[in-house]
Amino acid sequence: MVKIITAEKAKTIDSVLNNEPDIRVLRAFNQIGDILYFYQPEKKKLDNLDRVAKKNLPGYDRHTLSFLCIEKELFNKYLDSDNDSDSLWISNPKTDLFQNKNHEYYIKKGYVDIFKDDPYFVKRVLERARGHEGMLVLEIDTDKVNHNSLYIPFFTQKKLKKDFEVSNDIELIEKVGYPVEDTKNPEIGSRTKSMLNYSKIQAGKGEKISFIRMNKNCYIIEKGKIVYNVKSDSFLRLI
Repeated sequence: MVKIITAEKAKTIDSVLNNEPDIRVLRAFNQIGDILYFYQPEKKKLDNLDRVAKKNLPGYDRHTLSFLCIEKELFNKYLDSDNDSDSLWISNPKTDLFQNKNHEYYIKKGYVDIFKDDPYFVKRVLERARGHEGMLVLEIDTDKVNHNSLYIPFFTQKKLKKDFEVSNDIELIEKVGYPVEDTKNPEIGSRTKSMLNYSKIQAGKGEKISFIRMNKNCYIIEKGKIVYNVKSDSFLRLI
């Protein structure tokens, strides 16, 4: 059983732990949350984290920070795979902060280690990545983030309804435990649908694929559902 405690001075907790996530993914989730939300002196002075984020983070309203959490060998296996349902691809290498030598945030070593590198530097890189389309790649066996322009296979509404046995988005939201801000008019985005679909497909093959998403809600996707969800201003810590 995963033991959790509230972070120092955390607010009202709004968390869901449907299943015990991959421990490596949960460790990474906590570390990234610490770097993004608690390496900020102003966070302790202001109650409204969203207001601070909108003012200081480029693209905060437009983009959620997303990570594909995958073992290095499996990522290499699926990168540019011939199978459309598996294939991962770097759609725009010119925006890749880690690989494009002409980019102002090019990282010469090609990655940041979320546990070993300077947290302030990691935070600046992640905030920069938030402003780009695509998602980051986090190797869960090395703790390295090494791409930020990854795209995963898209889904079809027909296949989504069949695979999840739902007839509409409302049923899908309820079934997978997706967090919504507006309970009267709940919505689920196409990117999240793709993550749910991809994680469900890979789980059916026995592969360990997870996703981390961070914005107003921070959550982990595994096996086609939200397995861990916590508000960013009431972050939980793993002991």
